[in-house]
Amino acid sequence: MKQGDSVLDRFYSDIVSERVDVHAAMDNLIDGLRHLRNSMAVEEWDVFSRSTIIHHPCFSILSQDPFTRRNFEKPRGYDGDAKTLDYIYGMHPASEGPRSKLGGEIFAYTTNSAASKGVRARKRIITSTIDAIANEVREPRIFSLACGHLREAHDSHAIQEGRIGELLAMDFDKKSLALVADLFSALKVKTFHGSVKDIIVASKTKKLGKFNLIYASGLYDYLSQRVAARLTTMLFDMLLPGGKILISNFLPNIRDLGYMETFMDWRLIYRNETQINDCIAEIEPDGIFARHSFIEENNNIIFLEVTSG
Repeated sequence: MKQGDSVLDRFYSDIVSERVDVHAAMDNLIDGLRHLRNSMAVEEWDVFSRSTIIHHPCFSILSQDPFTRRNFEKPRGYDGDAKTLDYIYGMHPASEGPRSKLGGEIFAYTTNSAASKGVRARKRIITSTIDAIANEVREPRIFSLACGHLREAHDSHAIQEGRIGELLAMDFDKKSLALVADLFSALKVKTFHGSVKDIIVASKTKKLGKFNLIYASGLYDYLSQRVAARLTTMLFDMLLPGGKILISNFLPNIRDLGYMETFMDWRLIYRNETQINDCIAEIEPDGIFARHSFIEENNNIIFLEVTSG
């Protein structure tokens, strides 16, 4: 554990003494924590990341960043809620921003880290996929799982121009759905309160109908492989002929890994290319017309697009 204390002590000393700027201090911390995460035994990392860090004085420094603090505190009871992601998208109210100069500098760093850039790239990819479907199919039906605040709808030309038939936005967080309904109900967006379990139970999915596009942005980061495979199979059965599923997942060993699991208490299930492709292992191969996996430009998030026959 001494190695862990050394990483924390160095960051605290750098910040207090102002020996280096905040960006450089954060670089050292991020890289140091990832190294610790990769080198410590699982049990040792668990103790360090869950207990040791909250007693160190640098914890209060990093908590001045509202993005870090909100995910650690989890006011809605779960990781990565829609308001947390709004910090990454730059769509938070000014009143909920940093309240100190130091907090602002840390906030500027964390919301522009590799992982945050990956999240913004994910939104752009989803937006372009929605627009592409609307160019290929007249008034497509679209299903967004774990939609959050559906921020891609702000950027989609197809949604803003009314060229979709319907977008069904599902989430288990009623506060998120209320905002989506308020913002987008006039743009053919309908909300559906539900969970992964509701989709897996076939009797509950039949009433939702069939779709030209089904996508899930951050959902798979929290699903076990068994559940992910079962869910993907059910979603595939909800596609119209030629319809597409787009899913994504954070890759293993991203640079922000150690920081997210310590100061943000943000713990994901990571997948490599083989593992995300295994999510379609239960689908009958003859039913698949095409599949394509790719990684966004920041090398943090992998995508899998599957087209039905």
